[in-house]
Amino acid sequence: MTQLLLRPLMDGQGAELYSELASGAETRWDYSSCVEAIPHLGNPGLRLFNVKNNISICLNSILFDGNFGMTDKAKLPLAELYSMLNATASSNHLQVTTGIREGILDLLWDPAKLAFYDFNLTLNACNDIFMAATHYPVVDDIIPNKVLTFQSHAFGYNDLMTHILQGHPELLAPTAVQDYECCFAFIKAWSLEEFMVPNDIRECLIM
Repeated sequence: MTQLLLRPLMDGQGAELYSELASGAETRWDYSSCVEAIPHLGNPGLRLFNVKNNISICLNSILFDGNFGMTDKAKLPLAELYSMLNATASSNHLQVTTGIREGILDLLWDPAKLAFYDFNLTLNACNDIFMAATHYPVVDDIIPNKVLTFQSHAFGYNDLMTHILQGHPELLAPTAVQDYECCFAFIKAWSLEEFMVPNDIRECLIM
């Protein structure tokens, strides 16, 4: 594949790029600037992915919730199945699930911005790119205390999406506008967000 590039990669660069591409699911399959090592540089950025060092909001929420059956929140009902036969296994499942939840709230939640952000291990800090994936944790019952406690914070958390749903599509900016026109996280996910966000808002208000 690299032979087709105008400026072919060196062997070491190619191997590193392939190892990042092998983690494609962790990019939400959209290779936008949120997984670039050096965002906003146009085409050259496509050569410098940082997937392996990117702790994503959506995938970790899915791990907690187990929407697809074989992920870690399947550990909650599994814990109940084990409880009568194997107390140690039951405890392990609950511990892993609790750890995922605590990690999401500790690493990915920004209480000042009222949003979840991917965590970048290279920077040892959260990314500053806002994504629709900020709503995944609440949909999966991972709700920050600040959002639960104060109605104003619940509305603040949902404010951008609320404006969009009320008919302001101009606010629906793609998460990564790049010269190479890769996919956009908001655009690709929008039909899913239309289902998730009203449920998300309702969840916050009911709580």
